[in-house]
Amino acid sequence: MKLSWPLLLSGLAVVVSGVLAWADPFDRAESGAVMVSNRSAARRLFPGLGELSPGGANFEFQTPEGARIRLQPSPDGGHVVLEGERLLGPADPEAVDGIWASLRMATTLRAVSPGSDIGKGQGGVVRVGLGDQTLVLSLGRSAPDKSGLYGVLEHEGDEAWVVEEELAWLVSQPAEAWLSHRLAEVEVEALRGLTWGESLAIRLGDDGLWRSEGEPVTLLGTQAVELRLDRLFNSRLEPMVDREEVEFSARPWLLVNLAGGSARTFALGGACPEHPDRVLVDRGPGMLGCIEVELVEPWKIEDPGAPLVESKFLPLRFAELLAVHLEQPERRTLRRRTGGWLLDEEGRTVEVIDDEAFRWFSTLSAARVDLEAGTRPRADLSALQGRVSLSFETGPERRLRFECGRDAKRRLWCARDSGLLRAIVGEPPRLAFDAETFEDRRIFRFSAADVRGLVLEGDGPRTSVRRDLGAWRLDQPAHPDGDAALDELRVEAYLSTLATLRAEAWADAPTGEPLRKVSFELAPADGAPSELSLEVYANCRARAEGKRPLLLSPHACRALAGDLLYDDPLRNWLRESEGLQIRPAGQAEAMPWVLTRSPEGWAPVNEAALPPEAVTTLEALLARWDSLRSVDLRSGVRPGPAQWRIDFEGEHRAPARVEIGADWAALVGADWWYALAPVEEGSASGPPSIPDLDPSAEGDEGDPGADEEP
Repeated sequence: MKLSWPLLLSGLAVVVSGVLAWADPFDRAESGAVMVSNRSAARRLFPGLGELSPGGANFEFQTPEGARIRLQPSPDGGHVVLEGERLLGPADPEAVDGIWASLRMATTLRAVSPGSDIGKGQGGVVRVGLGDQTLVLSLGRSAPDKSGLYGVLEHEGDEAWVVEEELAWLVSQPAEAWLSHRLAEVEVEALRGLTWGESLAIRLGDDGLWRSEGEPVTLLGTQAVELRLDRLFNSRLEPMVDREEVEFSARPWLLVNLAGGSARTFALGGACPEHPDRVLVDRGPGMLGCIEVELVEPWKIEDPGAPLVESKFLPLRFAELLAVHLEQPERRTLRRRTGGWLLDEEGRTVEVIDDEAFRWFSTLSAARVDLEAGTRPRADLSALQGRVSLSFETGPERRLRFECGRDAKRRLWCARDSGLLRAIVGEPPRLAFDAETFEDRRIFRFSAADVRGLVLEGDGPRTSVRRDLGAWRLDQPAHPDGDAALDELRVEAYLSTLATLRAEAWADAPTGEPLRKVSFELAPADGAPSELSLEVYANCRARAEGKRPLLLSPHACRALAGDLLYDDPLRNWLRESEGLQIRPAGQAEAMPWVLTRSPEGWAPVNEAALPPEAVTTLEALLARWDSLRSVDLRSGVRPGPAQWRIDFEGEHRAPARVEIGADWAALVGADWWYALAPVEEGSASGPPSIPDLDPSAEGDEGDPGADEEP
């Protein structure tokens, strides 16, 4: 039978496969061939670790030189590091987690045939104690192909494997590599108090607020305290020093109280060797550390650079509040019940609108303490006017107390808990409350989406807009841009102001003519349209149908005085027009400047006929007009003479003829005008000297500015 080449190659492959099944071709050790098992398969080294945590595990690493490093569980839930029998200190939790992750994820690469000389123990030993069980991995020398290390899982027998080379890193690290360099392995959330000898003590109350102890009690800012705590406990102790190498005369420094009632103490020694800006600190059994000198000083509550005093007048959350007790000038209680709030006063109970209770609370929360004004002794309360005493209850026996009054300048001073008097910034909030405080002061109740029409009347032109098929249309005033002149964002903002409008206070009936009348039509309800209106008078007084005369907030007053058109009309015309004719106002006989749009911008039709200074002036004028902004719409006589007249021409837009004054702009023929924001100094404003153009210089195209003046 004649053998073909494919058949010969197949037979050769079978022979080679058989040889490779018994011999490791990569092993060049002098001790003999290391065989590779045909049972080779990747597997986890310690498959049982995936379901456990490192909290109670013992770790021992024996280096190739024979040194033994242990990480043993400590009573506080962490680990301590021992080098032989010498205790070094607490282990770094992140390092312990890293060890656990490495062992839990470690896998074998391939099996090694029994009896192979792998140098067991030459690469070190890893031991993991889990209760009564001990897992042992003895590392050998490197595999000849450098793919990993030989290793034996002694707790499983004498089976040898090629394991990941990274496992050698665990046994090659010095003991200090596993040591924590933080002052203490505690989280800020677990801290309940700190005491610096007899200098200062601060505590975290049941209401979640930090306070200094002693007299007077000072309410501390939570963020300021936590920032300093984070810096203190996360500061790196560097270098670490053996106790036997220095003379350490301990003096008490810091007592730290933790959640659950446990506590830790820290002591200080002398200067750190070779580091005069650091001092020795004793954090318990083990090595000493060196900490920055500035971190060991007791905190200064009133430090001008970074005060710890709580700057919020009322540092509580509304959701935590259970009741507010007013004790002076009258006794009342605002208390929470399931689904709402109740007010108890003079033997009667009335329901309180949630929104108004939240609004009153938010006003107090927004107030700030003036940390620059200093403090006044609590005894000064007797000399203050309009005394108010109240407390905010957040739980059983948890109350934040306030005692306040005004000085001769009507400035509000308040003492929180038993602290000193501190001034309140700006307009003080109203602390005393009654039924009127929580009265419903909403003027209208509607959704902006329900409005179908809006009309504004006052000093400016009558503005009328309506919603048509989801889009806003401009009915008045007449405008060459039509609906495009209407800024829909301003319309929606105006309606949002109306929908959320509320009375700051009830007032006397206003007199005189209203400055602004707002009328709006809502979507039909029960088959009939609904029309509402509001009149705004001087000093932010207002009147709405069916409501008492009221006082609006300054913010709402300004918003209702606004208009609905875009505030940059000249910019829009300049950018959408294809041609401009510019001439000084009142000079109909003057030759206009004629500009056309080019890819580079506006260009005079006959730039050669203009002197250089005129071109410069023209560019400045265009830049200024592009940046002009309207602040209001006005009716009647313009406030000054016109300086310029501009004709805007475009193929895809209606032409517009505009006159511009020093602080106004108007469409020619309109009975209203735009009031412009002040112009920055140095910008072009008045009309420059425009040279007469020679019509013959325009070439065969004729005089483009020869249109008759209307």
